[in-house]
Amino acid sequence: MRHKTQALILPAAAVFAVIFAIARACVQSITIDEAATYFHFVRTGLLFFPAANNHILNTLLMRLFTAVFGTSEFTVRLPALIGATLYITASYRICRLLSPSLILQLVLFVCLVYNPFIFDYLVAARGYALALGFLMWAIALPATWFLMPNDRSRSLLTTCAISSVCIGLSIAANFAFAFVDLVTLALIFFFALTTPKMNFGLVLVCCWLPLAIVTLSISGSTMLHMPKEQLYWGATSLAETFGGIMKRSFYRMPLGWANRPSFVQLMWFLLGAASLARFLFVLSRPDRNSPLIRFALALTVIIAATVAIHWTAFHLFHLPLPVGRTGIYLFPLAMLAVGALAGIAPSSRLDRYLRGSVIGVLLAVAVCFLLCLRLTYFEEWAWDADVKQAYSVLDCMARNNAVRKVSATWCYVYSLNFYLLQSKHSSLSRVVDHNTNPPEADAWVFNTFFEHDSGVLNDHGLTIVYQGRPLPGDVGNTVIAVKPELARALLTGPCFDH
Repeated sequence: MRHKTQALILPAAAVFAVIFAIARACVQSITIDEAATYFHFVRTGLLFFPAANNHILNTLLMRLFTAVFGTSEFTVRLPALIGATLYITASYRICRLLSPSLILQLVLFVCLVYNPFIFDYLVAARGYALALGFLMWAIALPATWFLMPNDRSRSLLTTCAISSVCIGLSIAANFAFAFVDLVTLALIFFFALTTPKMNFGLVLVCCWLPLAIVTLSISGSTMLHMPKEQLYWGATSLAETFGGIMKRSFYRMPLGWANRPSFVQLMWFLLGAASLARFLFVLSRPDRNSPLIRFALALTVIIAATVAIHWTAFHLFHLPLPVGRTGIYLFPLAMLAVGALAGIAPSSRLDRYLRGSVIGVLLAVAVCFLLCLRLTYFEEWAWDADVKQAYSVLDCMARNNAVRKVSATWCYVYSLNFYLLQSKHSSLSRVVDHNTNPPEADAWVFNTFFEHDSGVLNDHGLTIVYQGRPLPGDVGNTVIAVKPELARALLTGPCFDH
């Protein structure tokens, strides 16, 4: 009975992750980037328009689901939830491959999936979840073939072909994954080629032809016509690349002392030091060519080669280095490499201590990730956390014939117009950006973080009638302001009867 209960723990963690992602997709307000994708590409039908914000596969699926089920936060995020399910199931599969130990499986799974930085992009209506999900399955399928020789339900050539399709779909989901996807497929090709009795021509075709077909049919034209000026988002140093990922993974720890940069740096240093010590030790063992060691080495090579290609492109072609979400794939690859190292059975007492230190630090990191989880906002777009509530206030004001024209700061325009479109029966007119249009309106929506908004508020003698809940970090508060004479009437009306 106890064994059966333990066997359910990891599946329960995976199922809860999917449920939590669905809950967030239903609860969270739409964000500026999600709404902009919908308005610019999905609603207009410009599905293959070459723009950095247009993640082709995600856009195509958004078009499908909103056409079939209508437009809502959930339907525009449904492609991301499919990507989240792919990522979660692939992570589950690999964790089961790397070790029979439930503790290591669970700790590694939590680190892979419940990292708050990763989880945000498993929900947001962008292409990152799909790209991550397909990349992880492209790794999980050949990993299963090489690590589980007694469980080879399909041939290696078929496995390579399916992984190639996954790589093509990952690129179509997000072009920022192109380098890491191609490096990953190159490693799969190399391992397949070095397998006994493999024909070079068949391996070449199975590894690269499906990728070529998928890429050319879905995203080839868009990639070829992508303007260089669209490739502006990124870092100028590798320290910024890795530092952003490490910082965002520990964003808004509930313990005050744990929010300090020194604590974040300490946690990553301990994990890196413990992993490096174990890595050097296992390389000195007679069984250094074991499948798990080779898997860890392969993942390390993928990370190093991808970073090297990005660094070279930055210095030769001024292509920005990955930063934040555009380098999101670096985290799961690093975690898988660490998990593979921890999954190698110890060969001595010292080796057992080294393995225990890796698992111990992974456990501490996993606990930190769980403490950082959030339900109602994305770290990247925290200012949009209560935009749905702000729209409901504006809509109530409109129903009482007090407000028709609304002007908003840039970070609310697309989101408010999304809810306006969704409502269909509102008497509000289209929300305009008061940074590019004259602020002649019945109501203004501001964010207290921006100095320009404070200036408009004071210049027009406006009175704040609604202020959203305090937002995390230095992102200000959402406020709605109107002329004083209208404020007096509104504050005694049904929209503010609280």
